[in-house]
Amino acid sequence: MGTLKDVVDLMSQLANSVSDRKIAAELNKIQHLTLQLQSEQVALHESNIQLREKNLELREELTALKKQREIDDSLAFDGDVYWRGVNEGKRDGPFCPRCHDTKKLLVRMHSDGPGWWCKECSDHYGPRSRV
Repeated sequence: MGTLKDVVDLMSQLANSVSDRKIAAELNKIQHLTLQLQSEQVALHESNIQLREKNLELREELTALKKQREIDDSLAFDGDVYWRGVNEGKRDGPFCPRCHDTKKLLVRMHSDGPGWWCKECSDHYGPRSRV
């Protein structure tokens, strides 16, 4: 932007030194157009920064959604609780259905007699029915 300022300054000096009013008026017009161009350049630069920030925000959101999708795809619900890795033959869990369904949290449940207990939401689930 320093170059545009230099052009504006030079136009101003030329307009002041020229005795022909027609040429001076044209130089003033060029100076005015150059200032408009400089203003538009600043606006475009600011818009570019905002678009880059929004792009970064959307990329981060997309990454989080892909990660959540991978987690969701890896879970299997047996009617009571969620298990992970069932399709790969490595059953991991159980995980709390309330925490996952409402908050998208993957909270491992703890053994409690015939069922499982979630320390996050305090829900209790049995092997075939909710206790």
